[in-house]
Amino acid sequence: MDLLLLLVFLSWLGLGGSLQCYTCNERRTDSIVEATSTTCDQMQFVECNSEDEVCFIDVFSYEMNKDGSTSKMRDVKKGCSKEQSKDCRDLEDFFEQALGNQIDISKMKCNYEICQSDMCNSSLRRNVYLTVTIATLTVISYLIT
Repeated sequence: MDLLLLLVFLSWLGLGGSLQCYTCNERRTDSIVEATSTTCDQMQFVECNSEDEVCFIDVFSYEMNKDGSTSKMRDVKKGCSKEQSKDCRDLEDFFEQALGNQIDISKMKCNYEICQSDMCNSSLRRNVYLTVTIATLTVISYLIT
């Protein structure tokens, strides 16, 4: 009985299953979320493909000059990935080649982070770990008694 309870608990934690990551694709222009975006305020997650190894958060901001006016752009992406690392310089080079003088490279900022546990690509990940820790301690105390 105790072994069955432990197996159910471990499957509830997602051990042995596919990686799960939060997902969004948010673009803001001058702090306004574009209509085609999936906002990162909504906590949506997906079950990753079997070849995906990590969850990621990619934040990229820049200023764009178009028709004489400057707009502040900010892209945030979260999801699953096969890549263990990424170089922001590649993204900066791509934007510079694609947009030329419409973009101010000196004001570009890029941050790319990865993690390898379920739903770890959230700003609320401490709450997830706290919940898992409490649940683990509860099961252990049940098994001891």
